[in-house]
Amino acid sequence: MKKNKSVIVFTDIKEFTLKSSLLGVKGITQILDKQDAIIIPLVEEYNWSIIKTIGDAFMIVFWNAQDAIKCMIEVQKKFKLYNQTINDEIYKIKLKISLDEWELIQRETIKGEDFFWEAVNISSRLENITPEEKIFITEKIFEEIKNENEFKISPLWEKEFQWILHSIKIFEVLY
Repeated sequence: MKKNKSVIVFTDIKEFTLKSSLLGVKGITQILDKQDAIIIPLVEEYNWSIIKTIGDAFMIVFWNAQDAIKCMIEVQKKFKLYNQTINDEIYKIKLKISLDEWELIQRETIKGEDFFWEAVNISSRLENITPEEKIFITEKIFEEIKNENEFKISPLWEKEFQWILHSIKIFEVLY
């Protein structure tokens, strides 16, 4: 096991369960294939790691906040362009994206490399409250990038999450 300071990113497609019920295997496969075609090349371009997919969600690790935010802004922009070409709302892909930074425990599992610890839990819970087509970050990410002139950040609120022993200040990345 290794400890690394890392940025953990979660993405999730809005209303994926409903889409799955309505579209069936062929339609949902089409959506997942398109999501892969947009996200995977961008993450590879930034030379970072997709740790795993969980249904329609991605768990991605970056080693710095600037690259993580740049990449996720590009992801959101590409999905906006893609959605403009789609007439049927059910086939549109509207992502929710969250980021947190912390020391993570990196560990080999039966299925390969995985990451654990508080940042994973916080980023996952933050993604659950992130609206479609938005990027939410924690105060830790904000503190690392606040002096970067290329990012527009808006403070939102402070929230407590179950089983997290401190409240989390939440910010939105505007793009």
